[in-house]
Amino acid sequence: MAFCSATNSESLVIDTRGRKLSYPELMSKASRAAKILAEKYKVWSNNIAIAPINSLNSLVIILASWMTGSVITVIDPLSHNMDLEQQLAQIRPKLLITSRDFSTRHCSVAGKTRARCVLVEELVEEAGAGTSWENYYRPRGWDNALIYFYAGIAGRTMPVIHTHSGVAASAYTVTQHYSLSSDDRVLVVSPISHALGLQISLLAGIAAGTTVGLYTRTKSLDPGHAARTMKEFDPSLVLAAPGLFKALLEAGYNGNPGLRYPVSAGAPLPRSLQERWRNVTGVELLQLYGMTEAAPVSATLPGENPPRSIGKPMPGIEVRLDSSNSVG
Repeated sequence: MAFCSATNSESLVIDTRGRKLSYPELMSKASRAAKILAEKYKVWSNNIAIAPINSLNSLVIILASWMTGSVITVIDPLSHNMDLEQQLAQIRPKLLITSRDFSTRHCSVAGKTRARCVLVEELVEEAGAGTSWENYYRPRGWDNALIYFYAGIAGRTMPVIHTHSGVAASAYTVTQHYSLSSDDRVLVVSPISHALGLQISLLAGIAAGTTVGLYTRTKSLDPGHAARTMKEFDPSLVLAAPGLFKALLEAGYNGNPGLRYPVSAGAPLPRSLQERWRNVTGVELLQLYGMTEAAPVSATLPGENPPRSIGKPMPGIEVRLDSSNSVG
C-alpha cells in the first residue's frame, strides 16, 4: 500500500456519479472507514470480499480494508449466483462488501457461506465524520494483499493471489512505461473488479499522482455516454478492451486534446480497428499484453514495433520463450 501515500492536494479522484476527493481526503476517509471495520465489524487481518463497481465509495473501502491488514478478494458484481457462492466458499470471507445496486442478490448468497453482508454506501457514510485513524496496519511487502478469481487457461475459476509489493510494482511499472505525472488524467473504464481496471488503471493513476476518473456503471455500456465522458474528462490514458474503442468510434467520438495513450488490452486488437482509430483521432491505439496472474508484461509504443506486435517488455519485466511443452 506504499503507492497510496500520495499527498498531492490538487489531484482528485472523481467518479461519474459526481463524487470527488483529493488524495489527502481520500486517505483520511479510508482511515476512518478502516477504524469502523476494525472496531465495529471486528475485522483485522481477515479475508474480506468486495464486489466493487467503479465508484469512489468502492475505492475508499478497498484502501480501508488494506488498512485493517486484511486480504481483499475482488469479485465481479455481475457474477452468477452459483459462481459467486463458489468463490465465497473457497475464501470464507468475514465480510462481503457490496453496493445497493446488487445487495439483494449478493447478500442472499453471502448468507449461505456465513459471510456478513455490508453495504459500501453505509460504510462510507458512517466514515464521513470524525478524525483520521492513525493506528491502521502497515503491511510488509510480502504480505498477501489481493485475490482475483479467474478461469484463464485452467478452465475453471481459481484464486489468483498478489502481494502488496506485487500490486505496488505493477502500478509503478505502468507509470514508468507511460511516463505518467500529476499533470495527467487517467480514465478508468474497465471494471475495477479486474486487474486491468484496478491495478493497471486505477492504482497506476494514484501511484503517479494523476487525476483519476472512475467511469461508474452498473448496466451495459452506453457508447454515447462513454464518448461524452471521454470528451469532458479529457484523459491522457485510458486502458480498455477493444470493444470499448470500437463502440466509441461508432458513437461519433473523434478524439480529445489531451489523449496520449489509448491502450487496448484483454483481447487481440484487430488491425482494422487500430487503423480506423488512428485515422479518426490522430492518435495511435496501442496493444497491451498481460496476465491476471502476472500483471502487465509488455505494451506497444508508437513507431517502434511492427504491425501485430505487442511490443517490448515493460520496465523490470523479463520474458523468455519456452518451447519445451510445444506440441509436434
